[in-house]
Amino acid sequence: MKKAIVGALLMMCQFVIAFSQNIVDELPRVSLYATQSYVEPKDMSGVRMAVYDARRSHDDDLLYYFRRYFDDVYLAHPSVLVNNIVPSYFVVVATDVAELRSTYKLISSFKKRRSTSVVLLYGGRSSDLAEAPLMPYNAVFVTENSSDVSLVSRCDVLTQAFFGGVALDMPSEYLTLNDGSLVGRAQPKTRLSYASPESVGMDSHVLADIDKIADEMISGEASPGCYVLIARKGTVVWSKAYGRSMYRDGREVKWDDLYDIASVSKAFGTLPVVMRMFDEGRLAPDMRLGDFLNELDSAKAEISVSDLLQHQSGLAAGIAVYQLCVDSSSFVAPLYSNRKKGDFTIRIENRLYMSNKARVKPGLFSKHRSTRYPVQVSTSNYTSDSMRMALLDYVDNSKMLRKSYRYSDLNFIYLQQIAERVYDRPLDRLFDMFVARPLGIRRMLYRPMEQYELEDIIPTENDRYMRYEQVWGTVHDQTAALLGGVAGNAGLFASANELAKVAQMYLWRGSYGGVQLINTATVDDFSSRHSINNRRGYGFDKPDMSGGVSVCDQASQSSYGHSGFSGTLAWVDPEYDLVYIFLSNRICPDAFNTKLTATSVRSNIHEVAYKAIVQK
Repeated sequence: MKKAIVGALLMMCQFVIAFSQNIVDELPRVSLYATQSYVEPKDMSGVRMAVYDARRSHDDDLLYYFRRYFDDVYLAHPSVLVNNIVPSYFVVVATDVAELRSTYKLISSFKKRRSTSVVLLYGGRSSDLAEAPLMPYNAVFVTENSSDVSLVSRCDVLTQAFFGGVALDMPSEYLTLNDGSLVGRAQPKTRLSYASPESVGMDSHVLADIDKIADEMISGEASPGCYVLIARKGTVVWSKAYGRSMYRDGREVKWDDLYDIASVSKAFGTLPVVMRMFDEGRLAPDMRLGDFLNELDSAKAEISVSDLLQHQSGLAAGIAVYQLCVDSSSFVAPLYSNRKKGDFTIRIENRLYMSNKARVKPGLFSKHRSTRYPVQVSTSNYTSDSMRMALLDYVDNSKMLRKSYRYSDLNFIYLQQIAERVYDRPLDRLFDMFVARPLGIRRMLYRPMEQYELEDIIPTENDRYMRYEQVWGTVHDQTAALLGGVAGNAGLFASANELAKVAQMYLWRGSYGGVQLINTATVDDFSSRHSINNRRGYGFDKPDMSGGVSVCDQASQSSYGHSGFSGTLAWVDPEYDLVYIFLSNRICPDAFNTKLTATSVRSNIHEVAYKAIVQK
């Protein structure tokens, strides 16, 4: 029945939604004229940004161009802003001098606010600016020789230039502007840009093979949908949504959807905070857990930070969360069976079934938030803070195993505790302060329902044995859920576009948007192997020639990244100057669905990206 529904939907639409970008192979050249005091947007932590669209006619989504870079931007008329709000940047978009003249008085009065940079993005003929009223502007971005390029493409590239997505040379043509304080200026490329594959030596016809792989994934029910982003040389060349949010009653996937990125949180959420501690000298590879957590037993206290980062600490692989929650009197032991029989009808994973009689302990969850149940576990389930403490006690008292490579969530739960002790702040706040805010990232966060609507978020598993509902808007990982949605091992939600910014920051060795977030040497150290017996770097996964990683064989040995249980992958390859982001919810509605891995969807798409490279 399910396959029939999917087949019918495939006939109704192509399931492929390209991001709304009008790509041209040769983008118009942009020049910048600015006052000496003008400062381009770098650290976005406290930035407020408003845009006024002065164009009399247009057929594009202007906010889309801005929100690729900064989701907090909003449209506003100058007359409203003059009286009420003082943004950091007020950007006017115009395509002819008549439009500039009609807004001159409004902008002039607004200019009295010295704390605001007033910026003009001008998509008309550059020669017309000699007679334009430019006094109010701190900076003017103008397209040169643009008569053969659509207005849509001009506005696109002007927005990219304003945010530093395009490197700007000193203006090639001299403009006699009627405000002598505006002078030509060069500007480096500091952020991702958006252009055709051919602009960075890739073949768009080869990349089109991604469509077929994604369609086969959907029709084969490996995942109801996905998002694929590929960037090379700092330019996003492929950014597409495929499929739907759910097989039944789902809507089409959007470019800015938030996905539960599962264990990708380790490398892209917890790890940059750990790196900052390294940069500040607060943490080092040879430090021990006991240096920060004096309540631990002697064996755990001696675990080194290096071993935590490389997953060779001797800690167990994870927490048997459900066994902590289950009411032992609700079923007759055993709890699990390796095959479906009798009461064992709830499928947990392949060849593992749970008794349908088992229930969680009475009083463990409540349907309503209260002082007794403050911790949200899912949309309609709340638990007590004592459950969180019980989980951490379980970790502290867990049995140590032989010290060897063993991938473990516990390693990153301890790294989270170190960071929170050092900075005296929770991990979600640290990520927001140290990573998201400076880089202008908004759609990458823990506990997304505090800031976004359910429709902005892609659902995951229909949990039939612990939370008894569709998990949607809260973290799927049970450990992270009981820890309140913020954990060192999981909990981050992200859009592909925002996740790509952090990946590009890694590729640019700690720098993005003109902000040096992490020291270059620290990124190099963390992304390198430190043992011949362990493929991983510090926190990052690395290619394994014997298999077992969701990347293709073409990925260089210098590449690194992380995958996630929910069907996600973020990978960086310095040798090919390549970023690859794959987001899916393959666990919707069932977490035991392993078709995405079995059919090598992620690595097959990754391989297409390498095959498309025609100029290294």
